[in-house]
Amino acid sequence: MGGTAGLTDGGLGSQDRLLSADHVTLVAAPTAAACGRAFVRERLARWQVEDRADDALLVASELVSNAVTAVGFGDRVPRAREITGRQVIGLQLRLVRADLFVEVWDGAAGLPEPCCRGCRASCSGPGGR
Repeated sequence: MGGTAGLTDGGLGSQDRLLSADHVTLVAAPTAAACGRAFVRERLARWQVEDRADDALLVASELVSNAVTAVGFGDRVPRAREITGRQVIGLQLRLVRADLFVEVWDGAAGLPEPCCRGCRASCSGPGGR
């Protein structure tokens, strides 16, 4: 499944229009978060909204890392023949008016399950699925 984070200055209305959008496809490997951050840095510089970089980099890195945990190859880099559609992660940026959206999706079958404080022992670890 996936996650979306909106780094906004206000609400979206029906009159808002898309200013810029781009996406990248990543393999769910240990290098995916770094590649995702490079993509975010480059696109925000191209769109001249570098002031959003710190927040967008943090959000993209966390969401991509969660996706790698959910569908990835652990700590190893896979061989090309091992990669299936399930191990592919999408990262998309959309700039609508003054609002930047960071969206990530993966090939996991179920919905992400957020952790709540103290509800399960597994929730004490990193990640947010």
